[in-house]
Amino acid sequence: MNNLGFNIYRERNGRRTKLNFSLLAGSALIGGANTVFAAGNSHTWIDETEEGGTELSYWVEEVDLNGRRTW
Repeated sequence: MNNLGFNIYRERNGRRTKLNFSLLAGSALIGGANTVFAAGNSHTWIDETEEGGTELSYWVEEVDLNGRRTW
């Protein structure tokens, strides 16, 4: 309930690059006053800008309503 949203990063050669232009909506932006959320929601991100052949890592940064960021 305290989740404002997410940022997605691609890591190549030790450098992270943010992939989304704006914060991806979390539960605090999706639900209304009487919304009931189930645990274990899933999300999908397709990196259409990346060409194959290189091993990459992806990172998700969660931002809560207090501005705290967690990897």
